[in-house]
Amino acid sequence: MRDGLNDTSMDAVAKRAGVSKATLYVYFASKDVLFAAVMKRERERFGLTIGAITVRSDADIETTLTDVGTRFLKYVISPSAVTFFRVTVSESLRFPDLAKTVMGAGREELIGCVEAILARAAAAGVLELDDPRRAAGQFLSLVKSDLHMNCLVDPAYRPPTDAIARQVQESVEFFMFRYRRR
Repeated sequence: MRDGLNDTSMDAVAKRAGVSKATLYVYFASKDVLFAAVMKRERERFGLTIGAITVRSDADIETTLTDVGTRFLKYVISPSAVTFFRVTVSESLRFPDLAKTVMGAGREELIGCVEAILARAAAAGVLELDDPRRAAGQFLSLVKSDLHMNCLVDPAYRPPTDAIARQVQESVEFFMFRYRRR
């Protein structure tokens, strides 16, 4: 993840892992296969983050969206997720199908989770929206905002905790202003 696929050799991976190159090839037939395995592992970590989103039945929609938004934003700006995103994008020209699969699956799972939350709120008469899936994408884009981009372009940038909380709060407020049933 640190050096990207092109600048990483199997020798370097074996050395870093403390195994022989022959042992590495027993598990991974090529550098491409190893890269796919790393991508899959990171995708699974993202899935665990999504799986941790639980919706309390007694929570109002704003509390739920704040929880979802905070978990999502903290994950996407985490150093490992930022590195994963950078490598995925940089290798997407060589591995377009792999990049689409890895990034698309995580996005679809998350959008589906938020869509279900929004659909329940709409069914309960709290929100007024005709396309919960589109609204879910809008909400996540609001939350990600420029904090994610700042992390992508500046490896040293770490947003302060209060900036994360403020970003999520303002995203929830903006979203609710647009979609709250009047």
